[in-house]
Amino acid sequence: MIYLPADWNLDSSDETDYWPIRVLKDTARLPIWNETWLCYGHTLQSDEEGSAYAANTEFNSVVLKYAENRDGDVRLIMSSGKVINFYEIIPLYPEELQFKIENDADTLFEKLAEQKIQYRILDIRRKNAFR
Repeated sequence: MIYLPADWNLDSSDETDYWPIRVLKDTARLPIWNETWLCYGHTLQSDEEGSAYAANTEFNSVVLKYAENRDGDVRLIMSSGKVINFYEIIPLYPEELQFKIENDADTLFEKLAEQKIQYRILDIRRKNAFR
């Protein structure tokens, strides 16, 4: 999942509006396309070159974080006992991605919290933790 601002244009097919939806879809399909899995802390880059997702942002990657509500992590526990975790995709700047790769997701989220960077709702102009 991704939290978008209330005024985000969901009806637009322009890439400056559509990129979060495309990233969400591509992330959801990745395990099927590549016969792999995703979990907390995994990162996904836009492409091999690390291009920005769209002309209106410098974000070029995302990190997965456990989805949360007021009661904590969002999970579905099936009648079989199997647990399904839900994740948020948090867009990252290139420097933030590099920091996460060199450290880990928890350290990145601590760095964002230290700087009081709000990342839960997408803000294409949010502060970069390393600039």
